[in-house]
Amino acid sequence: MTVWKSLVVMSVLVLVGCNNNIEQSQEISSRDSDGRQIQGSLLGGEGGFVLNQSRTTTNTSGIGVNGYLWRASLDTLETMPISLVDPFGGVILTDWHAMAEHPDVRHKINLFIRGQDLRTPNLKVTVFKQRREADGRWVTVPLPEGAAQSIEDVILTRARDLRLITYAP
Repeated sequence: MTVWKSLVVMSVLVLVGCNNNIEQSQEISSRDSDGRQIQGSLLGGEGGFVLNQSRTTTNTSGIGVNGYLWRASLDTLETMPISLVDPFGGVILTDWHAMAEHPDVRHKINLFIRGQDLRTPNLKVTVFKQRREADGRWVTVPLPEGAAQSIEDVILTRARDLRLITYAP
């Protein structure tokens, strides 16, 4: 699992590093909606990778989606194998994953972030579930009502927490 986390982090770093308008040591300085000064760097103070320091919809990070939603999504899906990560298009696709305690049931998640604002309509999660039959075939089975919604809620809560941590006095 550590290999997947490393690949995701490296992919994001490489993609952000490809943008000629941003240097990793570049300081971000702006004012939020309350007029308070916001400062930070692309490599956050505690070594965490902060993609967007601004509360506005201005894209100062070089990615096409809200940085808090992006980071919260990666944090939430960290236990699943990632098959595609596109920070500019706001797409995270996982591969099929079965937990050790239920090897005959597997899940796959498609996640889309559609904008710069930290808002519920900008996040879309689709969850797929399959069960292995006795003959070895995987068959799609229905999910409990609200499964995707509960994942969206976890991501939105984490994104809001990240935003509060970033702006804590």
